[in-house]
Amino acid sequence: MNPAYFKTIFLITDIPSQWPSNFAIITVWNPMDQKLSIKQNQSRDKELLLKFTKNNKFSPLIGSSPDYLHQEKSYIIEVSLQEAVQIGNDYDQRAVYYVENENLQLIDCKTREKFSLGNFTDRIQFSDQKSR
Repeated sequence: MNPAYFKTIFLITDIPSQWPSNFAIITVWNPMDQKLSIKQNQSRDKELLLKFTKNNKFSPLIGSSPDYLHQEKSYIIEVSLQEAVQIGNDYDQRAVYYVENENLQLIDCKTREKFSLGNFTDRIQFSDQKSR
């Protein structure tokens, strides 16, 4: 697994009054670490949004390297861990993040191995920058 996944921070523009107790953080950008064009990634975003916004609570955020050089549009989606891994596999993602009661976990989509990354809110940074 790419070591950068363990250092990801999350950029948000609005802090909710209350976070859900359990949720996934999922991107559909750059499947299996293969860099796609912005147009290709945006097309994948549209597909995800059409599929999940009707029945799930959904919030955008950006997964970012700590130096801000690599960023991927991502979403908080209220789904079970099992559903999160399935979405990750459906979109050829190597991993997804899952938050259970503030504990941020990195989940390998193929092996389902879990890595605890600490407190989710410690990884949040407020951003006034626009999403891609």
